[in-house]
Amino acid sequence: MKRFLICALAAAVIAVSLACCGVSEAEAGQEEMFVEVYEGRSYSVVYHAETKVMYVAGEVKYGDVFTVLVNPDGTPMVWRE
Repeated sequence: MKRFLICALAAAVIAVSLACCGVSEAEAGQEEMFVEVYEGRSYSVVYHAETKVMYVAGEVKYGDVFTVLVNPDGTPMVWRE
């Protein structure tokens, strides 16, 4: 009986994990939020698809960095195609 319960619990856990691995319907139809415009060795320049505000994303010694790029007057840089 104990063995049956353990096997049933394991089967339920496996079934739930397999069901959760797929892409949801909401994610499947969405466009990418950020568009990459430059890729360097340790950083990338991206812009937000809707607002066109530009960001730099990179890796540093202590973690990841995601920072808005600004113009000399302090306003956010906007991507112009």
